[in-house]
Amino acid sequence: MMEIQASVLQVNPDGSAWVKSTAEGGSCHSCGSGSGSCGSGNIGRMFAPKQEQRYRVIDQVGCKPGDEVIINIADGSVLRGAVIVYMLPLLLVFFCALLAHRLASPAMADTAAILGASVGFVLASLVVGILNRRASHDPRFQPAIVRRIHHGFVVLKEIRS
Repeated sequence: MMEIQASVLQVNPDGSAWVKSTAEGGSCHSCGSGSGSCGSGNIGRMFAPKQEQRYRVIDQVGCKPGDEVIINIADGSVLRGAVIVYMLPLLLVFFCALLAHRLASPAMADTAAILGASVGFVLASLVVGILNRRASHDPRFQPAIVRRIHHGFVVLKEIRS
């Protein structure tokens, strides 16, 4: 489970909220990499625009603008998304190019492979678009606010050995 600290910017009547990340460097601290961020996060920030990044999340706790919150991203959802967005198109392009190359005459094999790869890319774009629309309405694949952060409270526990 990946948890990220964020600040609520706006609350919508549909049960969602717009937030911005307030974590140090935008990292999730979930991998325990010592520095608190992974290399891919650093690379992502390098190419990110300098304007404020806002994200739409599901508001499960009834927040108001200005609240500091913890956002939860379900285990596996990022990996599944990466597989769908990167691997599915790659596999479809490769498969369609190979199939077209095999079915074409030897004189037209290279041209058929290029056309097959193009068909695979268009097909992959359609499939990814359909899966994206489906996932965008499924709460299992959406980041959600799971709790508020209350500042100013200190809880001390006595530890006895």
